[in-house]
Amino acid sequence: MEVLLDTNFIISCVMRRIDFVEELTGLGFHVKIPKGVLQELKDLKTDKKTSRDERQAIDVAFAILEERKVRKVRIGGTYSERKRRGLYCDA
Repeated sequence: MEVLLDTNFIISCVMRRIDFVEELTGLGFHVKIPKGVLQELKDLKTDKKTSRDERQAIDVAFAILEERKVRKVRIGGTYSERKRRGLYCDA
């Protein structure tokens, strides 16, 4: 099963010293990160409202993602393309 990482999840895990990639892969997940999340992390790093601790967490997150070679994916396209890729489910 695949899991897509979210900005808040990444920052929260790093600030709590949780190796989220190791934990998720240990549970059998294939970890992926949307390119939009990477951009959001970069934007947060330069935002004056972002705390020093969060900036440090972002640096650590980038190091973890690079070291573990987490696959970057593009999210987008039409509804049918996203549904085909399993990004939507009908309730």
